[in-house]
Amino acid sequence: MRKTDADTIMMVAGEASGELYGAKLAEALLQARPSLSIFGMGGKRMGEAGVEILYDVKESAVLGLLEVTDRLLVIRSFFKGLLRAAAEKQPRAAILIDYPDFNLRLAARLHRRKIPVIYYVSPQLWAWRKGRVKKIEKYVSKMLVILPFEEPYYRRAGVRAEFIGHPLVDMVQSGQNKDAFLQSRGLKRDIPLIGLLPGSRRKEVQMILPAMVRALSLLKTKLNYQAVIARAETVPEEEISRILQKEGSVYPIIGDSTYTIMKHADVLIVASGSATLEAALFGTPMVVVYKTFYPTYWIGMLMISVEHYCLANLVMGERVVPELIQKDMTPENIAGQLERILCHPEVQADIRLRLSKIRDLLGQEKVSERAAKAVLSLIDKQNT
Repeated sequence: MRKTDADTIMMVAGEASGELYGAKLAEALLQARPSLSIFGMGGKRMGEAGVEILYDVKESAVLGLLEVTDRLLVIRSFFKGLLRAAAEKQPRAAILIDYPDFNLRLAARLHRRKIPVIYYVSPQLWAWRKGRVKKIEKYVSKMLVILPFEEPYYRRAGVRAEFIGHPLVDMVQSGQNKDAFLQSRGLKRDIPLIGLLPGSRRKEVQMILPAMVRALSLLKTKLNYQAVIARAETVPEEEISRILQKEGSVYPIIGDSTYTIMKHADVLIVASGSATLEAALFGTPMVVVYKTFYPTYWIGMLMISVEHYCLANLVMGERVVPELIQKDMTPENIAGQLERILCHPEVQADIRLRLSKIRDLLGQEKVSERAAKAVLSLIDKQNT
């Protein structure tokens, strides 16, 4: 038997990182108020946290503005299905997590149905497509932002925003110690370890991983190293294996120890995104890379107005780790940056020292609990 509507919340995440944050928020909400019923779009982790998953996040993740076409029918069916579910269940509020092209349209439709919208994890309006802030001001009841410079940005635009801290502050921790990890994977302690993080979307990996692997091949002539690939659960292992086979390379593919890799690697090659913040919280030196389809890139360049692509550099307000974006993301450039870091201990030490400051910038612990408190406060005000 379904709980009453007063106890019902919709939650929608469309990508791997948002799904992780949604799972932690759902856990905090249900711990604070066990009577809640949460439904929506997400993945395995949100489901395990207690959310009724109507649509799976694995089917909704796409790479860019122009790559959405091959998933358009699926995404449209999810959109319509969520609206039907909202009409049936009449939730007290909807928590929309990042995924702006989908969620901002959903916010407008939910607003028309007088369902309060709480937006968790801001779209990067401060970087590009700034005009969307008008939609947020109109359709979103509360913004829960996770980067320190976002609250004043939104408040200047008339949006009710609250900086609650970054959920990664609570999540970033490694299970195994270094010796146990290396031994379990057949790796050696006295050889530098390079960790590859090629992204959480299949097309992203297809665009980025080949250049990473070719960079390692170039590095072989200069350095003795070992390397592992951290696989996101949204990317099939077969896809990574296919790319490695095509490149004539063999490296361990590890799908369950990303944070351990981040902590214990001597250097990382990381696809630009939230993974750069995770790595930064460990203080691990990294080379940040990214490449997308050129039409998507050029459209984005017309709209982007930030000095840094890498989130870690943005939060720090300076270029702490190197960024190789689009045409600069060549095997030669990646290999050169890896060599610079691995062959110069003073460079490694400087990066680690500067990254050590990022945790304080990202806020205090218990972020999900603060987010849950803000959500429940808004719901309770609706009931009074």
